[in-house]
Amino acid sequence: MASGPLHFVVCNYPAMGHTLPQLGLLRRIVQNRPDVVITLFVYAPHVNSTRREVEYLLPESFGVRLVGVGPYNGDTDRGFMAMAEAFTVLQEIIPEAYKELVSRKRLTCSVTETLFDYSDVPLPTVVLSDMVTPFAGQAIKAISPEVKLIVSWMSTSAYFVQRFGLDALGGFGSLEEGVRAVLQGDVETEKIMEVAASIEADFKGHPLVNPENLEMFDYGIYPQDVDNGSFLSTYVKAARQTNKWADGAAICSTRNFEPRAHEALRNWYEQQAGKKVFFVGPYTSPVSIPKVPRINAKTNKVISFLDSQPRQAVWLVSFGTLFYPFRHPNFVDTVLRTLLRANNPFIMSRAASTYTPISEEIVSEATERGLGLFDDFVPQSAVLAHPSTGAFISHGGVNSMFESIEANVLAIFWPITGDQHLNAAHMTLKHDCSFELIQVRTGTGAQPPKRGGVVHGTDEAVASEVEHIISDLKGPVGDRKRRNLAAVRAQLLQYLSKGDDADLEVQRLLDFGAPQR
Repeated sequence: MASGPLHFVVCNYPAMGHTLPQLGLLRRIVQNRPDVVITLFVYAPHVNSTRREVEYLLPESFGVRLVGVGPYNGDTDRGFMAMAEAFTVLQEIIPEAYKELVSRKRLTCSVTETLFDYSDVPLPTVVLSDMVTPFAGQAIKAISPEVKLIVSWMSTSAYFVQRFGLDALGGFGSLEEGVRAVLQGDVETEKIMEVAASIEADFKGHPLVNPENLEMFDYGIYPQDVDNGSFLSTYVKAARQTNKWADGAAICSTRNFEPRAHEALRNWYEQQAGKKVFFVGPYTSPVSIPKVPRINAKTNKVISFLDSQPRQAVWLVSFGTLFYPFRHPNFVDTVLRTLLRANNPFIMSRAASTYTPISEEIVSEATERGLGLFDDFVPQSAVLAHPSTGAFISHGGVNSMFESIEANVLAIFWPITGDQHLNAAHMTLKHDCSFELIQVRTGTGAQPPKRGGVVHGTDEAVASEVEHIISDLKGPVGDRKRRNLAAVRAQLLQYLSKGDDADLEVQRLLDFGAPQR
């Protein structure tokens, strides 16, 4: 039976770690189905920056209907406060805009005032809802029950299983139900989240149950002393969308990278839960993103610095835009001082250090000696692709992880929260193609790691660990890890190559979402 016209409605969450992979998936969708219609709902303060990414990542011949929603009082950054506001507001304003689309057949962007006419456009057939826009996805599904609701998951299969899976798989998918069963009756949401947080953080020092059998204790899910409980409400709400309302999920990972998690997820989510899962792969790849860097004054400054350095000598230090060891910034200073003592050049993004600035003494010394470059924005892909880049200190977000694999640059993980503990363990323990800083662990995560050793929690211990990594990079340990990284990279690029697994998974998604004539 032939399929009818496709119309994807996309609920965007403006954090770059969510926006870029979502746009990468849209790019792959368009490459497989050029006639698809895409309506992209974006929170108004982020329309202009998102439009620049759309113009960069998607083919010039294709026009996404980028619809700004909500009031516009100027552009804003992507810091914690802005992201919290977006989470709250989007749950209401996206469904309102969707109602306009299906009832009045037209929408106006609240930023550009562009009028989009939908009179000759097919009704939406698929909704791609970010995990951080769960109520928007639910509301759209209530308005149009026939629409296929697909969770847009910007992480790995292993973390999907941990956050939403069955208890037997080590998952927290039934956390809210368990709390409600204990509390009973009509209980305020705040109380539910309070009890849920205490249950999730009730660590026994037991091995962490996970489908890839990564060697970790249960308290390893909180590697840093940050307010992990503040994220729990989002995950609980996302679990409702994923396990109750959604028809399926698009996963930012591959079968080869985590085969056991892939199998566990498919067995649970498809065979037991009766939903669909599409392993569309990571979106930061040669297939999905062009490699020509966007040149501007800041990019030129960074590239010039790299051009002046020896091959594989420079360390990139970047925690993205949201995550940072805010409560222990002294460890960041210690790492940078250690690099300076070793005459090791580095580039550091200051995007996430807004509330805990880097020591001006360090900035001055690094700049004067020509060993360090600091900037609020660093073109990460361009830096990683440069032959002078040899290592990458990262919080371990999934985008940064896969970018480092693609660029063949050894990562040095400093996980903060979220999926980062699993990503770091997977790369260091499973694939042996990266390093992880253990001495920077704080709070609950500073208990003895299952891999052995003791977390001393001192600047001296952190400095010693960094010195050992500097040495290892120049010897047989570094050689071994680079060989392993090259093998992981080859598998990734094969999965993402045209006509291979990623394309087949995207085609499955298109077939699932298409109305039948």
